[in-house]
Order: sequence, then C-alpha cells, then structure tokens
Amino acid sequence: MSIPGHVAELLKKVEHLLELGRIEDALHIATSQSSGNPAQSNARAVCLMRLGKADEAVRVLRSVVIDQTGVLMRQDIPTAYKSNFAVALALAGNLSGATSLLAELGEETDTQVEGLSKCIRIARSKRSFMQKLMGFFGTSDDTRIELDFTPGLLR
Repeated sequence: MSIPGHVAELLKKVEHLLELGRIEDALHIATSQSSGNPAQSNARAVCLMRLGKADEAVRVLRSVVIDQTGVLMRQDIPTAYKSNFAVALALAGNLSGATSLLAELGEETDTQVEGLSKCIRIARSKRSFMQKLMGFFGTSDDTRIELDFTPGLLR
C-alpha cells in the first residue's frame, strides 16, 4: 500500500507529537485534512487508543481493516493496522474478537501482536470461575485487559 506524500508528511507530524506525549495535538493533526487514506485513519485510531477512547478507535479501524463483506480482513492492509484493530478490540472489552483477529493474522506478526497475545493470556488466567464458565458457553467475555506496552503502531 502506497502512502501519498501529503499523508506521509502528516504521519511524520503525528509521530513526532506522539513521541512528545502530545496525544491530543497528534489527534488534531490526524483528523485534519481528511484524505480517506487508510494510513491517516490508522493514525487517528492510534491517537484515540492512547487517549483511552478504544470504542472510537474500533469504529475507525473497522472501516480500514475489514473488507466490504464485513467479515474478512482486507489483504492489502499492513499488519500494523490489523494488530491495532486487535488491540482496540481488546481495550474496548471484546477479548473474543481480539483473539479471533489474532488467530486470523496467523503468520503476520509484529511486536504488538506478541505483546497483546501475552496480555490476553495473563488476563484470562486471572478470571474467576464464573467468568471462565460464561466464556466457555460463549457469552460475553468482559475480562478487562491491562497492556504492558503503549498501544498503537503507525506503520
């Protein structure tokens, strides 16, 4: 996937602001000059996750990562965007969705995928008997997850 020059410049600004811890400013840049480019949408979602707005990040990334059928991941999207979607799902309380997405990624991994897999295993190991039983029967997995890494990859 190629990134147009103006979007690449925007991503550099967002990345710099994130490094400085100026997440709200980065979000402002990522939402300005809407180009409809997946890289810009991904940057917006990264900012939202870091601001604790995982539900909003899920909405943004769903349109980037999931194909028009609404069922499968797009094959032309970078692994970083897909792993961002998995992280956003987990942070929004949808561990089963995040786990399914991680399984679908298969061989496509990055450091965030590995970190998320570990954090999910830890969170699930701490579940109560009732939570495990509910998960076994396919009801909502409301296990809360704590990340030991900063969520969101720009590239």
